[in-house]
Amino acid sequence: MRVLLLISMTGLIVLTATELPGKPTPFGVLRQSWGMSIVFVLVYLCWLMFQLRTHKILFNETEIDEDRMDERSAPACSLIIAVIALVFATTLVGFNTFRNL
Repeated sequence: MRVLLLISMTGLIVLTATELPGKPTPFGVLRQSWGMSIVFVLVYLCWLMFQLRTHKILFNETEIDEDRMDERSAPACSLIIAVIALVFATTLVGFNTFRNL
C-alpha cells in the first residue's frame, strides 16, 4: 500500500513541477491531469489484481482457521467513531476548499 501512496505523490509532484517553469495553459494542465488520473487508475487495478492473485488464502473463506478468524473480526473502532471521523474530515476539507476559492 505504501508503494501506491508513493506513486500518487510522485504524480502530484510531477503535475506541480510542470506548472512551475512557465505559464501553463488551462487545457494543457487539464489534459495532463486526465492522463495522470488514468495512469493512477491503471496502476491501482494492476495492484489489486496482483493482491487478489497472490493472496488467495486470505480471501478463501473455507480454509481460514477459527482462531485466526476471531483475531481478524474485531474492528479497530466502532461505527459511530468512524462516522464522526469521516464527518470531521469532510468538514475540514470543505472549509479548506472554500477558503482557497
